[in-house]
Amino acid sequence: MQNNRENTLLNPYDLLTDKFPNAVYENDRFITFSDEQKEYDLIKHSTAIKLNFSNSFIQLDGNDSLDFLHRISTNDLKLLTENQIKETIFTNEKGRILDKTYVVHQKEKFYLLGSEKNNKLLECWLNRYIIMEDIKVSDLTNEFVTAEFFGAQAESFLISLCGNTISDAVENIFYTTELLEKKVKFFKSKYNDKIPRFIFLISSNDFTNLFYNLFEIKSVFEFGFIGEKAFDLFRIENVLPKYPNELNDNFNPYETNLVDCISFTKGCYIGQEVIARLDTYDKVQRVLKKVCFNDKADLSEDNLPKEILTEDENEAGIITSFFHSELLNKKIGLALVRKKYLEQNLFVEIDNQKFEIKIKD
Repeated sequence: MQNNRENTLLNPYDLLTDKFPNAVYENDRFITFSDEQKEYDLIKHSTAIKLNFSNSFIQLDGNDSLDFLHRISTNDLKLLTENQIKETIFTNEKGRILDKTYVVHQKEKFYLLGSEKNNKLLECWLNRYIIMEDIKVSDLTNEFVTAEFFGAQAESFLISLCGNTISDAVENIFYTTELLEKKVKFFKSKYNDKIPRFIFLISSNDFTNLFYNLFEIKSVFEFGFIGEKAFDLFRIENVLPKYPNELNDNFNPYETNLVDCISFTKGCYIGQEVIARLDTYDKVQRVLKKVCFNDKADLSEDNLPKEILTEDENEAGIITSFFHSELLNKKIGLALVRKKYLEQNLFVEIDNQKFEIKIKD
């Protein structure tokens, strides 16, 4: 397949709005490409493609890189082998979250794939602790686009494009494959250890041609891009924390369901003593929960975080994410709720009115 179209639309915004004139774009993000119904159906029944042009992508080069990452983050990275990937968390001295990243071992270099628009914080944090080590940190965020493929038919769709590289892929291994005549890197992972997804790293220089080629193919599989609106509905339904709502320095990994990213057998790392005490003495006070709101509760992301109250006006937790789904006809969100109040009636106060919220398991 050869695309002869001139690459005149190199800016991702221009490129995508040219193809999707009804797309809604706010705060450097595509909110929708079509509508909530169609995009959510792609997740449930077909193949959804979630693009991100600003996921943190940091490169570490130098002989001390692996030992350094092992020493300052939560997971055991000491034996990370070529092309292996592992999730780890960078925490501060209080054991609070700075970011959750994938660590990729590629030849003599190591890459951190982190949260959207968190590259500067991550880069500064790394450089803060490099003293005499042989390490060079480079921010490559603007050089790559990440594309996540997930949904009921995602694997079958990708097999039709890339062949056995997809069907033979093992989780958390970095692969090279050809996608629509472009060499790309990808790995297989899962949301909450149960929902498969394929994360592709695409050179920003290749994105334009790959994008046009994608929409020229004749496929028996339905596929399409999804915006923040459909993804947030999926994310909240599946209790997936994200930066900066739940992944920030107000919360620790225990509270945000990220214990699998912690090694309890390795030596010290930044925040290790605090996290160890949480484990040893069962000191975790809050848990991440999905919550449902009264229909009349007029809340929005702009009002967050928002305090949760008991009937006696005790502070019972914090609402961190909110979504009003016209498709599902409900208002849902994520909240860090204090354990001792999980069985009580809980409320949120908006414009001097109290609205009940319900915890959903």
